Amino acid sequence: MCEPGLAGRVARRASRRALALAGLPGDLRARHLARLVHNLVSAGRPQDARKLLGQARHAVRSAGDPDANFTLAVSEALLDYASGSFGPALERIEAVNRRRSELERAGTRATGIPVVDGSARRPRPL
Repeated sequence: MCEPGLAGRVARRASRRALALAGLPGDLRARHLARLVHNLVSAGRPQDARKLLGQARHAVRSAGDPDANFTLAVSEALLDYASGSFGPALERIEAVNRRRSELERAGTRATGIPVVDGSARRPRPL
């Protein structure tokens, strides 16, 4: 997830190029759509993000990918916030946080990466 500016433009372009690939697996399609929605709203383009929201929701539901689901949920909260719906935005973020906590207790990070010992490990020097 990126900030506005050059990095955001690069991220949006990368997602659009990936989405144009034939045979892109469903989980990757869902992740790229969710990230594109997030990057658009983060860049101050909530109208463009809303245009993709239905497609992103469908892809995320179909894929069942935790990373895509997490990203889309945060994106929807950002869209609520951008439209001045602060209560619903907070409710969404709290729900995302509860879900993240549930996943971590179950041994999975919100991104679907297994938790080894609950802490980040530094790589050992070679």
